Amino acid sequence: MKTFLILLMLAALVGCGSKTATSGDDASDNVADTSSDALDTSASGTDATAGATDATTAAPDADASADAADTAASIHTYNGSVAAGDFITVTVDHAAGTVAWNNETTSLSGTSTFTEAADGSLVLGDDKGEFKTLYEIPGYALVAQDQKAKDGTQKSLAFAFEKEAITKADLANRTLNMMQFKNRWGGVEIMCGTSDASGTLSTTSYMPANTTGLYSEKSIPGSMFTEDAAKGVLKLTDPAKPGEDLTMFGTKSGLLGIDTPNGAVIGVNAAATPAFDPSVAGTYAMIGFEKQNEANGDYAPSDPYFGTATFVQATFTLTADGTLQNGGGKSGKLSPFKGSAFQGAGKVTQDCNGLFVLDTGEGDAAFVGFQGNTLLFASFKMLTPATTGTGGVQIPATYKYTYGVALKK
Repeated sequence: MKTFLILLMLAALVGCGSKTATSGDDASDNVADTSSDALDTSASGTDATAGATDATTAAPDADASADAADTAASIHTYNGSVAAGDFITVTVDHAAGTVAWNNETTSLSGTSTFTEAADGSLVLGDDKGEFKTLYEIPGYALVAQDQKAKDGTQKSLAFAFEKEAITKADLANRTLNMMQFKNRWGGVEIMCGTSDASGTLSTTSYMPANTTGLYSEKSIPGSMFTEDAAKGVLKLTDPAKPGEDLTMFGTKSGLLGIDTPNGAVIGVNAAATPAFDPSVAGTYAMIGFEKQNEANGDYAPSDPYFGTATFVQATFTLTADGTLQNGGGKSGKLSPFKGSAFQGAGKVTQDCNGLFVLDTGEGDAAFVGFQGNTLLFASFKMLTPATTGTGGVQIPATYKYTYGVALKK
């Protein structure tokens, strides 16, 4: 399913000028004009010379201000999560050509220079650094290959949104489509949820690798969230689960991320209707994560790669009729999640408008979600069923999963 990897992110930037500064300059000019009129007219030549001199000296100041503004606009800082369960911050400085990162979970940090590849990805020059390749919509979001997650050795997908403070009020009265990305224990989970006026979030989810039940319901009381004003995030501490704190981050435009010890959750606002929106058609660049031959069962958390993990990087097109086609010529058609085999009584009960099922023709369950210029993707396929071996030894089922985030080019 490497061929159909995809996923999420958009762009939003607003700039505004300062009317007050202009008005102040006009007032200064009026005072100068009045003083000049009071002088003897024979000084007009001197005034002209002085005016020329003033214009000459003002130009460097204007240039310096413009340069400072350009520099500030080229620097973007992001809050993010890693599928292995890490909270990160990333700063991209386009003027300096550097990417700086800080993994608050592992305490690893660093800075690397980057070059831009032909596909628009940023390739970092430090092979020993945390990140190797990333796609960015400057001022909006990024998705990256993290090669030093969790304990400093794991490969993992990372995503991040432009750093913007959110509060408990931003959780209220929302309808969301969400995906959880993990490096083990099933890899993917598809969730749809709603929140009430207090910010209490209720979800139903589909977990394809869960042998004890494919569907489940969860609820997180809004009262459990506290605001961390210094970082602009929300923290959740569950007394019943010490050491498993959650960090929620996002943007006012609707992107939501939750960093958990068991993976990263990414959420987008649900659409008004289940129909495919042709405005999201276009070409996308994607970074994803794939694992082959993972198995359910009791294996140590210190062995997160029970299976073979790889990064996937691709460019694909999405047509106005909802057909997705990759560079290898394979294609699949999107159909609404609402009314699918995964939605309804006893399954995922929300409508999940804006979430789609992708028919790849390869026998897997694949899902796609959108917000603006971002596309989310997750797929799962069972490879071998669970069996009983010699002496009654239980041999767990094996499966593969793929997930990722794609940004519209």
